[in-house]
Amino acid sequence: MKLLQQEGNNSFVTNSLFIFLVRFFPSLANLLIVIAFSRYLDRAEYGIYQEFWVRLQVLSTVACVGLQAFLVTYQPVLVAAMIRSLSVKSIFKLIGWICFCAAVLAAMQADNFNWTMAFAFLVIYSLSIILESVLISFRQYGILVFSNLIYTVLFCIAHWLVLSERWSIEKLFSILLILVAAKLLATYIAFKKALAGMPALSNSYDLRSAKTLWAHLGVYDISQILFRWIDKFIITLIFTDELSAIYYNGSLEIPFLPLLLGAVGSAALMQLSGLGDHDKSVENAISVVNRSGKVLSSIVFPLFFFFLVFRKELFLVLLSDKYLQSVPIFAMAILAMPLKTYSFTTILQNRHRGDIINKGAVFDLVLALVLMYPLYIAMGLPGVALSFVISTYLQAGYYLYHSGRELRVSPVKLIPAVSWSIKLIVFASSFIALYYLFAANYSPEIVLVLGSSFLVFVSVVSLYIELIVEKRKHDAAEEIQI
Repeated sequence: MKLLQQEGNNSFVTNSLFIFLVRFFPSLANLLIVIAFSRYLDRAEYGIYQEFWVRLQVLSTVACVGLQAFLVTYQPVLVAAMIRSLSVKSIFKLIGWICFCAAVLAAMQADNFNWTMAFAFLVIYSLSIILESVLISFRQYGILVFSNLIYTVLFCIAHWLVLSERWSIEKLFSILLILVAAKLLATYIAFKKALAGMPALSNSYDLRSAKTLWAHLGVYDISQILFRWIDKFIITLIFTDELSAIYYNGSLEIPFLPLLLGAVGSAALMQLSGLGDHDKSVENAISVVNRSGKVLSSIVFPLFFFFLVFRKELFLVLLSDKYLQSVPIFAMAILAMPLKTYSFTTILQNRHRGDIINKGAVFDLVLALVLMYPLYIAMGLPGVALSFVISTYLQAGYYLYHSGRELRVSPVKLIPAVSWSIKLIVFASSFIALYYLFAANYSPEIVLVLGSSFLVFVSVVSLYIELIVEKRKHDAAEEIQI
């Protein structure tokens, strides 16, 4: 029994780590490019570059119809069975839908890029996302980490050549298209090999239930991406390129946090789906989500206070004084960051309550859109960012309430409230005190370096303490059972 629990804990941490690493390197590249392009390109040219990525993210999510979220919900052998049962007609329907979304992107980018390049980019990018999700479900982390690392290096080199050789943005995306295609080819080869090694499913699965869950997750995934990008899209329609660039950098999502939350959430789903029938108890479900919340808070809370307290130095040093007007927008946008310590849909997704998940997602998006205009009138562009923060907190409460109802427990039991409260107090006081000490004696560059060093130290210590506490709890539980 002790060995099984230890394997479960190791599997949870290992899956979280590898899923995070798979998506880490491309996100690292994007962060480096945002910094470099913000500093060395004029705002209009930078706006054209980001416009393509915003539209690609939205339309590729629509094209993938939630497959990337759906696939990690099931065990590898079941995913393999679903793939093998796909008809040629179903495959052509999916490819046709992806091509339709690609045609929309090509039409939208007609003023800036060759339509064939934009069309091909979305098709290849979307197929790559789907195959990567399959390999994550198959636990084929090695090839994914390696291919994403190589892609990141080449991605950064291509962008460096744009700055050094003064290439056009269209030429840059033509080169990136080749990189994405090569990555897709490597992923496809790994997928075929992994699928061939998967054993056949001994019993049938509930196809109707799977399709229902897929439909729910598709709606949810699309609504979530729209929520992340719709404000930036609307801003580009209303304001000038320069103001759009200012808002984009101010509302830029904190790098790696969505990856971290997605990795831990996917690992939690994998662990819940892998439990035996006798283990699918309320206690186990609460234990999994509480553990993920504690682990995430050891990283997210220090990051939140670092970005909040050192926000001016971050923009001044990294993005230059061209984007100091983005700082108030950034201050509003990151107020939602503490919610990243918890995957509020894990229980609902595991229990196949996609109806509740989608209602919350639609409510979140609609409320944010309703609040945008009045808060913009009251506060300007920071009010636009605040509207999405308010709706996110209300959505989190909605999901927590229904998760509690699903497990028939108080919603308070689903969150590690004591652990979070202690960390919030300790991290807030320490970061604020150190900031005023640093700012009074050093330049912005040194202040940022010292603050970053303290962030790393605090995060490592907090995570180490959390893991030690968890280990002691499991050891104590085993002694009681013995």
